[in-house]
Amino acid sequence: MLQTAMALVMANLAAYKDMFDDGLHMQQPDSEPRPILKSQPKKEYCFVIKGKQIMAMSRKDAIKKYNHKYK
Repeated sequence: MLQTAMALVMANLAAYKDMFDDGLHMQQPDSEPRPILKSQPKKEYCFVIKGKQIMAMSRKDAIKKYNHKYK
């Protein structure tokens, strides 16, 4: 009983794969691999916090850097 059920499941899976597998999700053997995009560094601005010049991406980041470095 269990063997026939497993055989039916395997047959259904094979039929499903044949019907719906168009090969688009798999990389073709002769195609180039997709390039990995690396994140670009964001531009930093100069902020003056309590007389100290700090380079940061935002004022909030500058305050965090100030608190970490000078306190």
